[in-house]
Amino acid sequence: MKNLSAWSLDEKIGQLLMVGFNGTHLSSEIIELISEKKIGSVILFSRNIRSEGQIKSLTSAIQNIAQDSCHYHPILIATDQENGVVSRLQHLTPLPGNMALGAVNDLNITRKVSLATANALRQVGINMNLAPVLDVNNNPSNPVIGTRSFGENSNHVAKHGIAFLKGHQAEKVYVSAKHFPGHGNTSTDSHIELPVVSNSLEELKQIELRPFMEVIKNNVDSIMVNHVHYSSLDDSVTPASLSKNIVYRLLRNELGFEGVILTDCLEMNAISESVGVGGGAVKALQAGADMIMVSHTYEAQLEAISSIKQAVQKGTITIEQINRSVNRIFRLKSKYSDIKTTIKINNEELSRLSYSKAISVVHHSGILPIKENEKISVIWVSDNSYTKAEDNQVKQLSVKAFNKNDIFCEHVVENTTPVKELEQVTNEAIKSEYILLLFNANAVSDSIQSMVNIFLQKNRKLIVFALRSPYILSDFSSQVTKLAVYDFNQNAIQAALNIVAGKTKPTGVTPVTIK
Repeated sequence: MKNLSAWSLDEKIGQLLMVGFNGTHLSSEIIELISEKKIGSVILFSRNIRSEGQIKSLTSAIQNIAQDSCHYHPILIATDQENGVVSRLQHLTPLPGNMALGAVNDLNITRKVSLATANALRQVGINMNLAPVLDVNNNPSNPVIGTRSFGENSNHVAKHGIAFLKGHQAEKVYVSAKHFPGHGNTSTDSHIELPVVSNSLEELKQIELRPFMEVIKNNVDSIMVNHVHYSSLDDSVTPASLSKNIVYRLLRNELGFEGVILTDCLEMNAISESVGVGGGAVKALQAGADMIMVSHTYEAQLEAISSIKQAVQKGTITIEQINRSVNRIFRLKSKYSDIKTTIKINNEELSRLSYSKAISVVHHSGILPIKENEKISVIWVSDNSYTKAEDNQVKQLSVKAFNKNDIFCEHVVENTTPVKELEQVTNEAIKSEYILLLFNANAVSDSIQSMVNIFLQKNRKLIVFALRSPYILSDFSSQVTKLAVYDFNQNAIQAALNIVAGKTKPTGVTPVTIK
């Protein structure tokens, strides 16, 4: 490999970007970015992934283009396989997300889930996981983190974060811990607008920063910086990703992080609708970031490249800084350069075991277990309130645990369905002694609450499953038996149904406070 001093500026800038593209095959734009702009990192989303064979072909094609274009290192191919609600590889056996693992609270299981996740990524040519989420979810109203967090206690999050890190290290898959310096205490989504956190630095060190401090001690590869404004750390209304006080002075100097600092996507509204993608790219590098993520639009990616080049030519970003960042990225890429194929892990048993330990009975109204031959009605409640980070998981699942029971009726309704339109469902379901309400939503609408009240007035035995946010369980009265399931997939729901049927005993403990 030629000396870095002999590289062109364009080659160096290409290494500083992580880009995404549309489709399940290589687009002409991504081919151009890799071959001509020397882009060194690519991020894949669900839109790029259909099957194991397809994703293997896609990642192989990406690396072949890089090799044919004389890249000096393989491309970093990243994705967000957090598990749970953020699972880009939908063809895989579902594994528990962070809050489910926090409810199990077994570091060995967290490490095994991490190991299995990293192994599955390696098998298809993905060498970097933008995980774990180390946000401490101490705000129940948080719209974007929620079950992506291990819980509300910083030590709890730190311990499981380290276990997750160890699993990926064992499989030689890079990680990027996120969202520094913490996105858990926000009530707005940075995909949409700029959240503000007012905690002092000392408060942040006690809670939000602690998990990051611990994974830094354990040699985390990369840290992703968020687009949240921390008013106590920066007087100007500046997102963390563009703040020198946070990126350089806090993360790099005070906390001593020597790895690659990556921004969250600059096309998120908190950046794109303020300074713009090009301006954000320049400001992020000036703040001390090494790698800029522009994950959706080709035009925005070209804008970022052009803006960085102009800034270097004008002297507002020094070539020495560019060189330092490129060297950090190369050190990262060289860390796992000699990787041998590993044995593929069968994840089905691990998935079932983990979920059986995760399900938490938040409140028991004395109606469990349901005996055989009881008449049961099932109502699935869903909505479209998925954040831009989540993978929309609208699919029909089953209630197989009750194959010996009489499923009197089964309905799927929208959370926003008006009361009048719920009358037929209500009148039919109320004919059963037991009613299972499987809630795949992050809030309880007034119309659903009215239906619940009718069931309780008629003394029906109501069991609510929180398939996403466990916080919704606080909206139901003590007459209701409440289960936190955490994830919306067949294995998670089956584990909850097994508890309701008396086949297994609940052992999960919610890692957040449900009032």
